[in-house]
Amino acid sequence: PILEMFETSAEIEAMCVRIATYRITPIERGRLIEMHDASAALVERGDVDAYDKFNREFHEVIYGATHNAFMAEQALAIRNRLKAFRRTQLRQATRLARSREEHDAIMNAIAQGDGDEASRRMRAHMLNAASAIGGVVYMETLKAEDILDDGQDWGLRVRGGVADNSIDRTRTFKQIARGSDNRNSLRDPRDWNGSSSQ
Repeated sequence: PILEMFETSAEIEAMCVRIATYRITPIERGRLIEMHDASAALVERGDVDAYDKFNREFHEVIYGATHNAFMAEQALAIRNRLKAFRRTQLRQATRLARSREEHDAIMNAIAQGDGDEASRRMRAHMLNAASAIGGVVYMETLKAEDILDDGQDWGLRVRGGVADNSIDRTRTFKQIARGSDNRNSLRDPRDWNGSSSQ
C-alpha cells in the first residue's frame, strides 16, 4: 500500500504543478524562487529537518498556486499520510542534493510556462522519493531470546501505538537494545508507542 500511495501522490502532485504552471501569480512564483534559492544552504549543511520543513512548504505553495482548494486539500491529505516515509527518504546519503536538483528542473519548467514538462518532472521527483525509501529501511528478524527470559519456553510480544494525521511530530517506537531489561515500554504512560514482552 505504501508504494500505491506514493504512486497516487505522484499523479496528484503532477496534476497540481501542471495547473499551477498556468495559474501561478507573480507573488507565488517569487516565493517559490526565494524558497528554492534558500534551500541550497540546507543541502550544503545536510540539515534534514530544515530541508524537510522547506520541502513541505515548497510543495504547499504549488498546491496553493493551483487556485483549486479541493485539489490542494487532496494533495495535502495524502502528503500528510506519507509524512513519516517522506522524512525517511531524505536521510539517504545523496537524497537532499538530488531532491533540490529535481526541484530546480520543476522550477525551470514552471518558468518556461510548460505545464506538461513541469508535470513530468514532478512525477519523476515523487517516484524518485518513493524509490529512495528502499535504501534506508532496516529490518531484523526477532529471535526467541529477544522475547523470552532465561528459563522460559514460551512468550508473547505485543506492539502498539497511537498516531494521527496532524502535521505535528508524534513520538515513535523506542529502540530497545537486545539484552536490555526494559522490554515493556508499552506500559510507560509517557510514551505513545512501544512494545511489551511477557
